[in-house]
Amino acid sequence: MSKDGDKQLRDDFRVRDFGNTVLQLRRDLAFIPQRVKGRPGYTIEDAVNSKYYRLGMAEYHFVALLDGRRTVREATALTATARPDNALSEQDAASLCQWLIDMDLAHTDRSRQADRLLAAAGKSAARQKIQWINPIFIRIPLFCPERLLAAIYPWTHWLFSPAVFLIWLVLMLWAVWLLASDAARFTTSAQGIFSPTGYLGIVGCWLLLKVVHELGHGLACRRFGGYVREAGVVLLLLLPIAYI
Repeated sequence: MSKDGDKQLRDDFRVRDFGNTVLQLRRDLAFIPQRVKGRPGYTIEDAVNSKYYRLGMAEYHFVALLDGRRTVREATALTATARPDNALSEQDAASLCQWLIDMDLAHTDRSRQADRLLAAAGKSAARQKIQWINPIFIRIPLFCPERLLAAIYPWTHWLFSPAVFLIWLVLMLWAVWLLASDAARFTTSAQGIFSPTGYLGIVGCWLLLKVVHELGHGLACRRFGGYVREAGVVLLLLLPIAYI
């Protein structure tokens, strides 16, 4: 028998094996609707392991039916009936189920998912305790910035266009040229910035730039389909620094 024939037999066996399997999604997972480049989908948030995964609409509709009671074959049939133009094949469904198990997102009665989750939760709790007792690096989460970023993004998405990058590059080169052409005057005038009366302005500018910088991180993450679940302050050697 040819290699293609052997592969087909293995695929058929895998489909039949998964067809009668009852799969249960983890109950602690969060599914967040998002659009990436105009295409709808969902992001899976695995808070225990601090990981994120993206699903298309066809995959999401199938995964949402894995409630621990239906078999994979029943879930596949339901999605094919409800959405015939956007449904997974049995082979795609089997591959997706295997991926869910491999990524610790779902489990069967025979899988040792519960033990792995318990171990992962223990490691996560241990890491959090270490962070709080580590005087060098202390992270203090304050809020979830997703709503703020969702409100700002429609007004700022153009910042990630090639045209804006070219404008930024031209401005940076122009600034370097101005600085190099009159460095002596710049050095003389800059001495007044570090006077006792100038420190307040420096701190204010630094705080403003830091907020804008961290918002840029969040907007860039959203631009490429990510989800920002946390913003707060990091005490690095007891120096407060914002983070997203």
